[in-house]
Amino acid sequence: MCALTMSYRRKLAISAADQSGPTLLDIGGEWRAQIFQSWDLPATIRAEWEQAAQAYGDRGIFLSPGWLQTWWDVFGKTGHLFIAVLHCGERLKGIFPCWVRNDGVLCGLANEVYFDFLLDDLDRETTVDRFMELLRQTGLAKAHLPSLSRLYGNGATLLKSLRNTHFPFWTWAFSFGAIVDVSCSTWDEVESSFQSKLRNNLKKGRRKAEKEGQLTFEEVRDRATVETMLDELFAVEGSGWKAKEGTAISQSDEKLEWYRRISLWAAEQGSLRIYLLRLNGQLIAFDLALESGSTIFALKTGYDENIATRFSAGNLMRNEVLKALWARPDIAHYDFLGETYPWKLEWTQVTGESIDIFVYPKNVRGWTGYILNYGWKHPVKKARRLLLSE
Repeated sequence: MCALTMSYRRKLAISAADQSGPTLLDIGGEWRAQIFQSWDLPATIRAEWEQAAQAYGDRGIFLSPGWLQTWWDVFGKTGHLFIAVLHCGERLKGIFPCWVRNDGVLCGLANEVYFDFLLDDLDRETTVDRFMELLRQTGLAKAHLPSLSRLYGNGATLLKSLRNTHFPFWTWAFSFGAIVDVSCSTWDEVESSFQSKLRNNLKKGRRKAEKEGQLTFEEVRDRATVETMLDELFAVEGSGWKAKEGTAISQSDEKLEWYRRISLWAAEQGSLRIYLLRLNGQLIAFDLALESGSTIFALKTGYDENIATRFSAGNLMRNEVLKALWARPDIAHYDFLGETYPWKLEWTQVTGESIDIFVYPKNVRGWTGYILNYGWKHPVKKARRLLLSE
């Protein structure tokens, strides 16, 4: 083990043998930080992490070590892992899953889903303050923390800490995670959340589809079936415009690896759900989804574009998914994940808000970088408030 210096780059330059364990750092009082640069975590830390993710709620699946490690194994080729585990005395106070880009910017481990820190219910604000002190000591105060919710979790706590400690920071807010409530007592109540135009299109689409043959809907969740089915899903997903624009899963080795590995991981956890709509036995649309608590999260949707020109296979599939979920008393919500695009609002008006936070060092260079990117008006207003408060 070794202690972090003020220069994180110097820390990265030490021999691989010296990085066999976590880096320890005193961050004031009884507080200490363990910095892990690999997934070789002690069993006790991993167990506490799993418990904290479960206690977070349905969205905790995206904060679990298994989810984040799978993401890192696929996409973490351009940086260095930085998992900060904070203790006060013997009590675990927070887990901050991050990584450091090669340009020295600290980032949250997030893959366009929900991201957050895992904090003890006690001393949330103090724990976040200590984390910011850790970043200051390690020279990693320039940070990008994405997809933090403004409505739940610890995003608001981080913003309060940044304001109180006078760090220069910028936020970008966006609508995220449109949610359909399927806990209604009748299906008509669920349908009432759909736009009237969508309801009409669903009726017309089903009539057109049934003229061509038999529609069948099914759910798949066991690992053995999943492994053989993924190629069929990827072929359907890349059947149209995505292939032409080069954005299909099958055209990216990283995307292929990610969806395959995360699907198998979720199947092993018992949380994978694949919903299929077939016409005369041919797959025409699917939802690759995760079940966590009382929520189904739509991880990836795909449909046959040739079929979609005749009737909306994707919409018909999703309607069947929501019907199946409404029939389950243990499921309350269907979460679209991702940014809230207009087509998602055809199904619901309920959506959350997430923020990306960009933090700069609390020094001349940090404020200079902030001003160059975001202008000088906010720093001037902030300085004026500080002078008036003295």
